[in-house]
Amino acid sequence: MDRQTTEWRLGVERLWAAATLDCREAEWLTADIVRYSTDATLRPAAARALPALRIALAGKCRPRR
Repeated sequence: MDRQTTEWRLGVERLWAAATLDCREAEWLTADIVRYSTDATLRPAAARALPALRIALAGKCRPRR
């Protein structure tokens, strides 16, 4: 596993472990995967998830302060 993929995985684990979801971070992480991943499975999966994530989270999730 390369360094970037490891960082993404740790980011996902932090989001999953948090008491409340940081929607901005989740959206940023997914968009980052779409932009920079070269993995033939990961990038398309993130690209398919990003629009649904943005729609589902719009107005329903507040970023941590």
